[in-house]
Amino acid sequence: MERLILLNAAADLVDPDEELRAVWRQEWTLVEGGDLDAATGLHVDTWLGADASDDSRALLWKMQRRAFDLQAAAGSDVENRELPVDLARITMPVTVVVGSGDFSFFTATAQALAEGLAHIEMVELPWAGHLPSGAPCGNGPPPAARVGSITGVPLW
Repeated sequence: MERLILLNAAADLVDPDEELRAVWRQEWTLVEGGDLDAATGLHVDTWLGADASDDSRALLWKMQRRAFDLQAAAGSDVENRELPVDLARITMPVTVVVGSGDFSFFTATAQALAEGLAHIEMVELPWAGHLPSGAPCGNGPPPAARVGSITGVPLW
């Protein structure tokens, strides 16, 4: 691998903020109660926000609902493993992208990554929340193309 781009990465480097924990609690309650439609709606509203296009909302709805369906089918017998990551072993250039409208956990994680990686560029997108590809783009280029132009690396 020659280069790595991380978009609003989560890592076990900082503690999640209370606002994010509240979303996780609400998600857990909905999923455990079997209301996967409401849990899916929570994800769409949380990760895209009110300004997202109908197409972006529909796409995320479809992907997230499928993820919940697969998780429900797998049951609780699935083992979730946390693997250690040694930031000092990551030697390629890394661009860490974070949206200014995202949860503070993701901004703090980006800052922690910036402190722990050798070849780092941190890019803050003032127009983005958690999912920059779903952010409104008006008459400009698609969001992924805007991220690519800011980072200098095409995303497709």
